[in-house]
Amino acid sequence: MANCIPLCLDCHADMRSYDHKHPKGTKYTPAELRRHRDEWYAKVKASPGVGYTSSSREQDAATYRWIVSLLPYEGVMDYVDYHDFGNPFKLDRLNPLDEFVQKSQNPSIEFLDADLEGMRVELVERIRIFAQCVGMNTWPMESRDWQAVPREWEDQQPRRFIEVIKKLNDLSRDVVTAYKALIREARRRLGV
Repeated sequence: MANCIPLCLDCHADMRSYDHKHPKGTKYTPAELRRHRDEWYAKVKASPGVGYTSSSREQDAATYRWIVSLLPYEGVMDYVDYHDFGNPFKLDRLNPLDEFVQKSQNPSIEFLDADLEGMRVELVERIRIFAQCVGMNTWPMESRDWQAVPREWEDQQPRRFIEVIKKLNDLSRDVVTAYKALIREARRRLGV
């Protein structure tokens, strides 16, 4: 199956090798055609196919509802979306993110739809990266209820202070972007 490369009928009839003079379509090199073929194979392999039934859709809807109940937008996600992590924050506001990552190890909390599952895995990874950055770059304040990038860095290591705050805010946006993409796509596919 080394030659199973999708082409339109006209292009397939005319194509023996790469032809710069071919009058129709996009001119692809053999390497580009193989890459397109491999991407198509991967997409087909990852699709739910004919085995995806109404029962599968209901199971995926249950997974969606679980995610939304644990990570409601009006709760942890809007906090992550709008909080400037250059300011102190209550670490316990982020607890649902940790709970989501931990519980996501349970294989019964996976989407059957491969695209949705890929998006869920992406969300878990984005949360892990953000949580790691929080853990490595913020410390409890005097009251211990609040966490912050150390204020002394602002005077002693101003570049680090600015870079850490930027990184925390960028990573928090990555989390929210992955969350919104998953929620929107799940709603569209599952009708929930």
